[in-house]
Amino acid sequence: MKRLVMPLALALTLPALGSLGAQPGKEDAKKIQGVWVMTAFEKDGNKVPAPAEFKLKIGADKIEPVGQDDPADYKLGVAKGLGTIDIVGSKGAEKGKTVKGIYELKGDELKICMPSGPEGERPTEFTSKNGAGILYLKRDKP
Repeated sequence: MKRLVMPLALALTLPALGSLGAQPGKEDAKKIQGVWVMTAFEKDGNKVPAPAEFKLKIGADKIEPVGQDDPADYKLGVAKGLGTIDIVGSKGAEKGKTVKGIYELKGDELKICMPSGPEGERPTEFTSKNGAGILYLKRDKP
């Protein structure tokens, strides 16, 4: 009987513990806010250092390159276990167009994979093939 108690207890508690873990999109809405510095960019399988200092300011529902007046709305979500990010242009030719990407937030590191434009499909994995690009960002610490 004692040999059954421990495995049974584990079988009952492990699923509950798994649901306590961070899920993309759930807690990320607050954690993603702040200023991020691009450290690298990947396109067509080639990862290169950021060409120049490029920063993104991410607020509660807006994302904007620092020093540029080019804000966009964004929304986080979850699909098939991946964190999703939809970025909607609010000015110019991109106004009202949505770029559908995926993201991964680990502490002070953020990775965003997205197609080259609004016509592209949401990536299903972090790869820079088929016209997708990956931004590698690190939280800017004052």
